[in-house]
Amino acid sequence: MRKKIIFYFLLFFISIFILESLFRIAGFKPWKSEIKNHESIFKFNSRLGWISKEGKYLITSSDKAKINKFTIEKDSNRSSGKPKDRTLKEIILVGGSFTQGAGVSDDETFAYQLQLLLPKHKILNFGQAGYGTLQSFLLLNQILENNSKKSIVIYGFITHHLRRNVARGEWLEILQKSTNTGFSQKPSIPFGVIGKNDDLIIKPRTSYLTLPLREKSSLITTIEKVYMKQTTRHRKKYQKKVFLKTVLKMKAIAEKNNNEFIVVNLGLDKKDQDDFLIEISEKNKFNYLDCRTPDFYSFKLKNEYHPNNIGHKHFSICISNFLKKKLFL
Repeated sequence: MRKKIIFYFLLFFISIFILESLFRIAGFKPWKSEIKNHESIFKFNSRLGWISKEGKYLITSSDKAKINKFTIEKDSNRSSGKPKDRTLKEIILVGGSFTQGAGVSDDETFAYQLQLLLPKHKILNFGQAGYGTLQSFLLLNQILENNSKKSIVIYGFITHHLRRNVARGEWLEILQKSTNTGFSQKPSIPFGVIGKNDDLIIKPRTSYLTLPLREKSSLITTIEKVYMKQTTRHRKKYQKKVFLKTVLKMKAIAEKNNNEFIVVNLGLDKKDQDDFLIEISEKNKFNYLDCRTPDFYSFKLKNEYHPNNIGHKHFSICISNFLKKKLFL
């Protein structure tokens, strides 16, 4: 009996060794996180997952050509310069890294440029790297909870937010890989599902599966990936509906105090169709502004999928012209 147990034990470990070798030969590699080159700029938040923490940071650009100044104010908004002494309205920006301005310095973000173009109004950039529509809604709810000022709320949309809102496996994997590039601990996010009554249900935070020895074994890393893909693949079918229902909730809380609400498409690629955005904005009566850049490579950072200073300049002019045209200011 004892010999049988030893035999099966050996057989098991030999099988694992063979599988690991085959996975390595096939090109699969053990888990490897990205290496951070700056102090963590985020802190844990039980409701949102994470949020920017107050401080002044110096972050090396993706091409290592310059150092970007990254200033977070006490309310977790990124510095956008100063308006005139008397301001008529606040313009509140929410969204992800495109809105926050990942990869560029404070004075290069479209929020900062918008402040220069609209000096009589106060620009508040609450964009948070990694956020989708759902996290932006939850944050906006906090911002407006005790704010009775008349404001304009702008949500900066990119297509990838559709995946983030429902916590697709590949997005959770990207977040987990970024643990060492600004996150102080394992990232986890709230996500949306559609209930039986066709209503939006916000689920508690979830994260990527992490198993022991993942940084040593290709087999374990692959098991994690397959598991996450299989357990989240069904979420794709309702990601547009989650987006729509979340946007309508954002619109409702924005308009509660007679604030204007605008969805701005900050896409870098005109090939990404926005037909569904036009359709749902017209049907549900909210303002939609297409600020996508006219071409891809001229408006993006080198070695990184984020807008460069030219892209941010384009966004600021596009938004400013729209606000003036619509007489929101």
